[in-house]
Amino acid sequence: MQQNGSLQRGFDTLTIKLFGQYMPEFSLSDLKGELRSSSEWQDNVVVLNFWATWCPPCTAEMPMFDALQDEYEEAGVKFVGIAIDNQADIETFITEKEIGYEILMGNPDSMTLSKSLGNKNGGLPFTAVFDRAGKLVATVVGEVPRERLNNLLAVLTSS
Repeated sequence: MQQNGSLQRGFDTLTIKLFGQYMPEFSLSDLKGELRSSSEWQDNVVVLNFWATWCPPCTAEMPMFDALQDEYEEAGVKFVGIAIDNQADIETFITEKEIGYEILMGNPDSMTLSKSLGNKNGGLPFTAVFDRAGKLVATVVGEVPRERLNNLLAVLTSS
């Protein structure tokens, strides 16, 4: 129970949902066409972000995600972007902005996945954070404030 209070203090202005819901099993292709599975991130804190190149708040937060991936990688945090866009635009954007965390190609079922995690209206960007046990601990529709996400990651990686 103490951890939940810490999560709420660290992420207090965002929509907190302590569902106890586990990350659904899903597979999507990466930019090289290789199929990747959510089971690969088992035992990691996972920040799952749904985004598109045509979405200004989406592209604004990506450099911050990239920096936090570098900062928390050794602590077992994995950032994964699910792109709701065409591959050519995604590859151009990723190259120009030098985004280094994992990007997967969304498909028609990706927005269904997003909605199952609490994104009822299908807004972008949408971010879902899972703890090491794979439980959903926080979601936000819209741009994630860096300080709030940093505080949440600090709590989730401290145990």
